[in-house]
Amino acid sequence: MSGIVGDNTDRQSGVIAEAAGGAEVRSDDPSASAGTVWFNTTSGVLKVYRNIAAWAAGGTATQARVQTRGTGTLSAGLTMSGNTTGRVATSEEYDGSSWTAGNSLLVARLGVGRAGTQTAALAHGGQTTSNVTNTEEYDGTCWTAGGALNRGKHHGGDDGTQTAAWTAGGDASATAEYNNTTEEYNGASWTTTNNILTARNSTDGCGIQTAGLLVAGNPSGASRMVGCEEYDGNSWTAGGNIATAVHTSRTAGTQSSAMLTCGDDGSADYSLPDCSSYNGTSWSSASSMSGPRYGHAAGGTGTTLFAALGQTSSTKLATTEEHTETVTARTVTDS
Repeated sequence: MSGIVGDNTDRQSGVIAEAAGGAEVRSDDPSASAGTVWFNTTSGVLKVYRNIAAWAAGGTATQARVQTRGTGTLSAGLTMSGNTTGRVATSEEYDGSSWTAGNSLLVARLGVGRAGTQTAALAHGGQTTSNVTNTEEYDGTCWTAGGALNRGKHHGGDDGTQTAAWTAGGDASATAEYNNTTEEYNGASWTTTNNILTARNSTDGCGIQTAGLLVAGNPSGASRMVGCEEYDGNSWTAGGNIATAVHTSRTAGTQSSAMLTCGDDGSADYSLPDCSSYNGTSWSSASSMSGPRYGHAAGGTGTTLFAALGQTSSTKLATTEEHTETVTARTVTDS
């Protein structure tokens, strides 16, 4: 090859060098970093590192359950309580490949609230034959009683840590009250704070006590909603709307990097496999799971997480799917 390359003015004829602000030219591949573009002179191709996101099958839980909850991370996850043919006190731990049974909660219930990690978790509220205020703390081995909620409810949105948790919304009566209250936990007791903007049950949430995210839910009757709200530890403000109205979906991550997984959209089998990602401002479509589910458990970050258990139509599930993102080199082509 000879001649002067257009963006290499004043360089020796035949030498291809990096253009200002352009792709790097090198004989090998650089360290993986999403968005990096380079020309590999050895292979003679233009390449880019892309972030490839996908769901894959994970381990099968020891017990199929619906209306359960999860917390922790993909490699150290935890699920708690739920419904089989009745309310259960089951907890299970995940190591990124398989589930093992943990010790049972003190109170069997469904629609429980959750927060924390696999070794420092919180379970609160839920429904036995009625709504309960019970809070339980988990140390990775045993569940012990914590401070009681000010108001019993189930199917609220919540997250945080064992010593700094929040919960909002939920069903606070036996006849479907669409609750608008918020409570915060300090590791010993719950305190009522400012209400959410829109009362809802069958909602979900993620994030810390000073940066929480409340997602979708059921605002009245058999309806579903797209509205989300953001919490700063004091008050709630409107966030971006999801594309499809759902309830009993599950969310993992933070206020600025979250993923919503599946949910009940009112379709024939009551659920969809679609997932959405949140960047702190707006929601965008994410890779779908292999099949639909609702009332499941989820834990992890907005990019690396598990979704397990739940139900599709009349079938309760014990399966798990794992979402990961991998920075992978791709050849740039003209098609």
